[in-house]
Amino acid sequence: MDQSTHDLTRAREIKYYQREGLLFPGKATAPNQADYSDAHVHRLRVVKALTDVGGLAIAQVRRVLEAIDDEDMPMHHMLGIAQYALGPPEDHSPVPADVSAARTDVDRFLDGPGLADPPGGPRT
Repeated sequence: MDQSTHDLTRAREIKYYQREGLLFPGKATAPNQADYSDAHVHRLRVVKALTDVGGLAIAQVRRVLEAIDDEDMPMHHMLGIAQYALGPPEDHSPVPADVSAARTDVDRFLDGPGLADPPGGPRT
């Protein structure tokens, strides 16, 4: 890809992120041009990391960015939103019969006398 094609692609990507509310507009310098600050570049890098590396959908990126932008949100809550978005997707596939049987055996063992109390009563 030559530089002009790359620049055009980047411009379209920036406009898309602006339409989606992920990136705020730059300072207009002409009808079809804008200047972008270091804050824009940083925000674009965050968006690209969340989409390209994190694999997040635009709606998920929006939720993470809303949490980042919320100055009243406690840091641990914001990080929890980001971690939840970036975590592994829930697996809704059926559990194989042998795994289900093994879980039942483990549950039965844990509920039985095996670990509850030693013979002769609880340890003191």
